[in-house]
Amino acid sequence: MRLLVPVVVLRLLWRSRDHAGYRSHIRRRFGWYGHDRPEHAGQRIWIHAVSVGETLAVIPLIERLLAERPDLRVLITSTTPTGADQVQQKLGNSVDWDWAPFDTPGAVKRFFDHWHPALSAFVETEIWPNILTQAAARGADCSSECAHVCALGAGVRAIGIADAAHTCPVLSGGSAAPC
Repeated sequence: MRLLVPVVVLRLLWRSRDHAGYRSHIRRRFGWYGHDRPEHAGQRIWIHAVSVGETLAVIPLIERLLAERPDLRVLITSTTPTGADQVQQKLGNSVDWDWAPFDTPGAVKRFFDHWHPALSAFVETEIWPNILTQAAARGADCSSECAHVCALGAGVRAIGIADAAHTCPVLSGGSAAPC
């Protein structure tokens, strides 16, 4: 992936011709946060929702999670500005939001150092080797069943993240079962 970073950055800049959000905070995608530090109260669940569809599918689950577990912090990451816009419009300041890091060892390490997620959930089936490696090294649970999203008829039902927050060993004080 490291060799592709220049290509990815050029693609983001190209896409930013139509939507300036693609070039906003590119440094954060490399895990460079400057002096900005998140609040560390409570344990943090990281939910990665790529774009609008994934974000909209997981919002009811996040709302349930926030209602049932107010002690938890929820971080949502996106890779598109339209997904980021949906997080802001639907959830506002009730969650933390950031760009997903590029899947390079350095960016992912800095991301985990910055946010300290105890549970990582990926909406859809993206597999990011460096993220999974870093989560396992830190004992952060990132079981794929924590973010299983199923389409049912005209509606979408998200399964698992809220239940994982209740039963996940990391969040309940037990030992982690890393990826």
